[in-house]
Amino acid sequence: MRRVLGNGVAGEAGCWMEACIANEYIDNAGELNGYLKPVDRLFVNPLGFADGCVVIPAGYMPQIDRKALIRFAARTERFAAAKVF
Repeated sequence: MRRVLGNGVAGEAGCWMEACIANEYIDNAGELNGYLKPVDRLFVNPLGFADGCVVIPAGYMPQIDRKALIRFAARTERFAAAKVF
């Protein structure tokens, strides 16, 4: 049995990171489909999907939809910056 990258339930951020790793380190299928399950998206520029595969264009960098992030947040915290000595 070969290992499989992904878990089938990760959101967009997790699937993007898994796909970046998969591109370099695995040569079999991955379970990088969790981002397709939610109706709402976290990224302004969502990950692509074609022929059963995550599609990430060259130079792609995800951009967080800040309004969606606030909508999805269950709780928020603020922390003061640490002093650097």
